Amino acid sequence: YKNAGTSAERAYYLNYFLHDATFQVFGSAEETELESAIYRGVNDGTIKTAADFNALTTKVFARYDPSSVNDPSTKLYWARNRLFFTDPLYDVNYLYAGLLALEYFTRFEADSKSFSPRFVALLKNGFNDSPAALERGLVGINLSDEKTLVANATSLIDARTKLLAALSGS
Repeated sequence: YKNAGTSAERAYYLNYFLHDATFQVFGSAEETELESAIYRGVNDGTIKTAADFNALTTKVFARYDPSSVNDPSTKLYWARNRLFFTDPLYDVNYLYAGLLALEYFTRFEADSKSFSPRFVALLKNGFNDSPAALERGLVGINLSDEKTLVANATSLIDARTKLLAALSGS
């Protein structure tokens, strides 16, 4: 984006970034919420049949994209997401990975001279403690403060969206 020669090129790179960033956060959140709701529903007995899964999937996805209710394939998403069956509770990892990537990016842009050595130290450190302790101690990120992680990701996405709108003349 910063090295693009034209406004059209900058818009392309911003759009690509936004497409990926929004999927990493909101797409992963949607899948994570559905998976969690499935486990809760099976555990409490409210999810018993394919029709129950279909209804739950449509309900959860409608929160993120109301138009998805009109797409007949939405209700079957639960049956097509192989991670629900092969790697239970794995989708939440994508959500945290996306939030962390955006947090790293934000911190790098804000102060690369300070953040870069801390991030390299995290990568070199190895796994001699819990991820939460390593993140907090080496790069100053509190994984338990989910509201701040989401707010920071949303702020970055909002700022980039405004830049894209300005480039597009909207």
